[in-house]
Amino acid sequence: MGRTQRAIDLLSDERFVKLDANLRYFRERYDMILASHDERRDMLASVRGSAYRRVERLFYEYMQAQRAEVGSMLGRLSAIEDEAERLRSK
Repeated sequence: MGRTQRAIDLLSDERFVKLDANLRYFRERYDMILASHDERRDMLASVRGSAYRRVERLFYEYMQAQRAEVGSMLGRLSAIEDEAERLRSK
């Protein structure tokens, strides 16, 4: 029953079955990740250096790129829905 219940739970959550809900969920996740990262929080970090500084920079650049991609997809989805609504109202 555990696997069946897990499948039911997943299919009951809109973010796993509806594209717009999924995109909004990930936009919120990316926003939270990016908001928690404050490049100015440690002004001496670039001077001291860190073994993970490059990886951290790449990670946040990737998060920003993904956030932009999700925003773009939401815009396209909205345009498609608007066009479909316009065609239905004719």
